[in-house]
Amino acid sequence: MSESWEYGYHRGQQTNGVCITFAPNFMWGEVTLAGHMADVTGLQTKANERDVQQDAVDVARLLRDANLRSMEDLCIRFPRKLEGELTPNDPLHKEIGDLRDINPDSPDNTAARARRTISLWKRINAMRAAQVPPVAAFQVGASVVGDLETALNNQNTLLQNVENERGKLTQKREALRLLAVKVDENNKRWYAAWEGEFPAGSPERNALSQINTGSQTPLPDALEINTAVMQPPAQVVLTYAADGGEHATSFKLKWKIETVDTDFVHEAVLNLAGQTVTIANAAGKTVSFKAVAINSTGSTDSAVKTVVMP
Repeated sequence: MSESWEYGYHRGQQTNGVCITFAPNFMWGEVTLAGHMADVTGLQTKANERDVQQDAVDVARLLRDANLRSMEDLCIRFPRKLEGELTPNDPLHKEIGDLRDINPDSPDNTAARARRTISLWKRINAMRAAQVPPVAAFQVGASVVGDLETALNNQNTLLQNVENERGKLTQKREALRLLAVKVDENNKRWYAAWEGEFPAGSPERNALSQINTGSQTPLPDALEINTAVMQPPAQVVLTYAADGGEHATSFKLKWKIETVDTDFVHEAVLNLAGQTVTIANAAGKTVSFKAVAINSTGSTDSAVKTVVMP
């Protein structure tokens, strides 16, 4: 499926072809043929820059996720091995139970369990070192406590790297969108000016049949909400997927308070880099959010994300 910028690109090529053939010095308003040609060609460059940056986001995510999986793996294997080495009455069994109460089912919970694991691991190492004779530091396979500590420290950097690369991707996508809008507008301005400049039946006027002026803008793709996290007392922090929203010229964030609103009556301009919204008069209520991608053809809604307010 073609992207919206590609329609403007192909029509721009047609426009430039007619202009070069019949009147290369023709200007429409402040626009010259040379300038329009540069803009049309620039669409390919901007699209390539966006795609390269998308790859950079994907790599940053892979590194983040691999590091998170290694943390999660050690946090799960550590209590299993320790449990097998303890006598049935050892008081450290309670410590293991407390550790397992932290379910590593999210990045934040995995980090919390890693911190608790590191603390217990270091205490065990200290007890082993104090024995007579000393016992070697506790290991899980070939891993020592320093490996988990390094992974935990690295995770913050890797998380920030993802957000940095996502920010750059937002810039690249916006640069492509703005140039696509400019090319589309100048294609249409040229057509109107050219039609007015040359009389009906002239070769120049007849050449307009070469220009594809059909409706070529598809509905925008959905831009999904990545996370929606409640932040007491009355705010919600939202992040958005780095991909999606193709063909859109603008975005809105909409929400409704369940049992209070009959529809998504609240809205704000959507910030692709993420945003925080304040939800008034919604204590104890479920709030539903959706992202709306918009262009001249219509709009597309994301899947709904819900948050329960405190």
